Amino acid sequence: MTARFASTVLLALASLGARADTTASAFRLPQWPAQAGTPDFHLTDTHGRARALADFKGFVTVVYFGFVSCPDICPATLGKLALVGHQLGRSADRLEVLFVTLDPEHDTPAQLDAYVKATGLRSTALTGTPDRVNQAAQAFSVQHARIVSNGVATIDHSGGLFIIDTAGHLRLVAPVSVSVDDLAHDLRILAAQPLS
Repeated sequence: MTARFASTVLLALASLGARADTTASAFRLPQWPAQAGTPDFHLTDTHGRARALADFKGFVTVVYFGFVSCPDICPATLGKLALVGHQLGRSADRLEVLFVTLDPEHDTPAQLDAYVKATGLRSTALTGTPDRVNQAAQAFSVQHARIVSNGVATIDHSGGLFIIDTAGHLRLVAPVSVSVDDLAHDLRILAAQPLS
């Protein structure tokens, strides 16, 4: 991921005006402003079933956009989620990872399934037509573009983890540089909350 596509997620937070009580809250990660609403998507899982964010209510859902042949940031982020799962212990049972491919033309269902299952967490890979994937990325303020780097075609994309509570509301946004401890701390809080 190059500097020109540095994550826009935290910039979006700043422009929308984060809640004033962020520093006083129990959360360590930036909170998504309630007035900004929760983005959605209309994609398919690797079994061809239509999926939207509402399908995952009841779980603390972590949404991440990437692609299978990503050389660095995607595997590192999924590896971090695996470590978080170990820290959460039984609380990880209430966690769902949604991996949205930014390369639907090349990432096959079998590749996507194997990729997300490596986290050891409950996970669902999502894909769709390029238009549907672009709409989903835009809804979550994820920038991406096909580029050639060192003679190799790849996808440059912004990074961030979007954390949805059990009621289906976007609550927290984390840069991919977030520490395992901070991520596990906040996911544990959300996992302990009753379904509303």
